Amino acid sequence: MSQPGGSSFLISQMKSICLIEKDTLGESLITWTFPSLTEQQKNVLLDRCPLINSSSSVLLKQYQQNGGNPLFIYSKYEDIYFYSLTLTTGNTIEKVTDIHLTILATEYYPAKYERYLQVLSKVLLDNQLSPVSLLEVFLRLFSKGVYKDQITADQFQDSREAKVGNLSLLFKLFGEESVKIWTAVLLKKRIVIYHESLKELLELVSTLPSLAWHRQQIDNIRPFVNFDKEIETNDLNNQGFYIAGTLERNMKSNSKYFDLFIDATTKRVTINENVLEDFKITKLHRDMLKIMLDESLIDSNAQLIKQCHIKTKEFLGKIDTIKQQNEGKLTLETIKSLQLNPDLERFLYNIAIVENMIN
Repeated sequence: MSQPGGSSFLISQMKSICLIEKDTLGESLITWTFPSLTEQQKNVLLDRCPLINSSSSVLLKQYQQNGGNPLFIYSKYEDIYFYSLTLTTGNTIEKVTDIHLTILATEYYPAKYERYLQVLSKVLLDNQLSPVSLLEVFLRLFSKGVYKDQITADQFQDSREAKVGNLSLLFKLFGEESVKIWTAVLLKKRIVIYHESLKELLELVSTLPSLAWHRQQIDNIRPFVNFDKEIETNDLNNQGFYIAGTLERNMKSNSKYFDLFIDATTKRVTINENVLEDFKITKLHRDMLKIMLDESLIDSNAQLIKQCHIKTKEFLGKIDTIKQQNEGKLTLETIKSLQLNPDLERFLYNIAIVENMIN
């Protein structure tokens, strides 16, 4: 059996690589791809490239404000993750001022692909943007997962580490509002997060799935989305529920795309009025909030994830017990027969639905 860091695993994950160059006239074009991209992938890639002024002004601003440092961004379209690095050539390449290098992969592992892109981009610049040199290193990473002493076999052994979100940061930022975010994740709601900083936005989007640790689900995140592009909003709608990131604060007024809007700069959340009833605070919410705000846990991310997971599994177990006590059947009427608080009944029923416990 091959291990997570083995060659067969790598071959199944990395799909394509693409280079965009910006020339001294300000024109940006795709100059090389291997092996190929679909037309849809090309369109999404161009829309998420900071070098394309008309399509990605918010990303261009992030790049310009990055102090001359490379800008790393990861996003997703359909079942493919786009990992990109944008950087200046430093006037070392004739007629080319900046490059944007992208790896397309089916694997969620930002730290790994950021390192891959750093190495690949250096090789590219050292060889005057030669695609031959780029392809050579890409194929070595593709088949072996190593390159000289810069990327070793033991560096990226387990992609599961990428799924560990920073709940400590989340709870410190949002305090009592954190329980609303937990509710939205647990109920598989459509969540949109805004932050003015791309780096912090990506971290927050990647953190939220850890609120439902029992699912180990990361495929519903869309770390960065252009909501003014129909191809991207169609992808969201096809997803059904999602955790999507945006650099556009005015998305708060476009409620058709969210059940919960998180403004990470003001540390406030907005619930779509159509789903207000699903966010009523119950005893279960208050119990979870005690864990989130526990000062003895707040600085230990591992303990926070563990305790939130234990509490979540505890009440999921109670729902399952109710089901077993009713001959394996669980309906709204079954839950109502318990004569609980109506808000709690609704919450338990909604949880049972998303956990596929209703029959």
